[in-house]
Amino acid sequence: MNERFRFVVWAVLLVILISTFFYYWQKVQVVADRTAFTLATDRMLDRANQIKQLWILKGKPSQLTYLEQTLPMNQSGWVFPETGQGIDCEKILMILYPDERILNFKPLVESLSKNDRFICNFRYNQQYAIQVVWIGKQFSVKVLEEP
Repeated sequence: MNERFRFVVWAVLLVILISTFFYYWQKVQVVADRTAFTLATDRMLDRANQIKQLWILKGKPSQLTYLEQTLPMNQSGWVFPETGQGIDCEKILMILYPDERILNFKPLVESLSKNDRFICNFRYNQQYAIQVVWIGKQFSVKVLEEP
């Protein structure tokens, strides 16, 4: 009876320990995922700023050579590869974030254009997307979190 009781106690402790581990692992995973997307957004914005700085140094040309690529620029100095109806979001992704994948997810690319507002959404999974926005002279990159 005594050995059986010790076995049950050890089994219960082991189950509690494993459950606690998985509970905290999920919390850490959420923070790690959010951090990965935040870092990717920072890299995209950093690359856009590097290109803009080079554009200013080169005398604000309409096209700029960067890493052996010719990049179309808008009047504000942001990379702006246009298509007939708006902006080429796939090309933007290849310029600003050549790795393309985040946490082994490949993005679903979506382009939205209206007047002087251009938006590229890169949806990586059900929870996270990265949005690149041009509104007039302003440029922004941010992480979108779905509930």
